[in-house]
Amino acid sequence: MNTSQKTKRLAVSAIMLASAVILAVLSAPIPPLPFGGSFTVASMLPIVLISYRHGVRWGLTAGFAYALVQ
Repeated sequence: MNTSQKTKRLAVSAIMLASAVILAVLSAPIPPLPFGGSFTVASMLPIVLISYRHGVRWGLTAGFAYALVQ
């Protein structure tokens, strides 16, 4: 894999992570559930798409990065 493909994969993953964070933030107006739970509207879908497109290892790394951001 050459450098431009790696850069493209990193940029697409960053955009998908940003969209996952935005989806998580947009669910804030929904009232929280008892015991501190909440309902998010498909905020993990971009992470699943990253894993589907680039493989499980890259998807797990993206999921870890998403957990750090959250």
